Amino acid sequence: MNIRILPLLALLLFVLPGCQPSAPKADAGSDAKPAQEQAKPETPQIDQEKLERDKAQAQKLIVGGQVLPPVVDVSFNAESVNERLTMEDADRSFMFSQTAVRLCYKNILGYHPDAKGTVTATIRHDESGVKIESFSNSIDVDGFESCIREALSHWRLPDGAQMSFSLDFSSKPGPTLEEFRELHGHGHDHAEGHEHGEEHEHGDAEAAVPEQAPAAAE
Repeated sequence: MNIRILPLLALLLFVLPGCQPSAPKADAGSDAKPAQEQAKPETPQIDQEKLERDKAQAQKLIVGGQVLPPVVDVSFNAESVNERLTMEDADRSFMFSQTAVRLCYKNILGYHPDAKGTVTATIRHDESGVKIESFSNSIDVDGFESCIREALSHWRLPDGAQMSFSLDFSSKPGPTLEEFRELHGHGHDHAEGHEHGEEHEHGDAEAAVPEQAPAAAE
């Protein structure tokens, strides 16, 4: 056979209908449902009552269109100590441990801005750490008591020390925007002085610009 005929035969075999590759058939066993019949995801339900309640509570923190943080006050009063402590030692222990206690209170003020009350406790430090021997709490807000108990369990005390004390929690609204400006000296006079200072600074900058750039050194 002439070698030149072989490419022609190959071309004829390719274009014949029986030799063309067939398209892949869909899997007959697949039972795909139409898009409209597929289950739609459920729309989450919004608790409108809770939403309105949270809005009302947040509105109490808004003063003059500005959301201002409340001023937090936590007062410590040592009632009794054992021989391992003095009253001054008890006061110093609160200074070292108050950050966690104040944070517990701040965390609830965002949802309960009117929350206030007293916590009384007796704690003792032994070889295994700080133990809470008695505890009472008048602030009935979810999460507050567990947070305070956790903070007390890390209170810094010497070994064998025991004390009874009370913590009074209260807050007041933060300053308004105008009060904040006055407190930090950002009044109208200061703003005017700042504007004049900017003009003066810009004027000096413009005077410092030479009329003609110096020639480059050769």
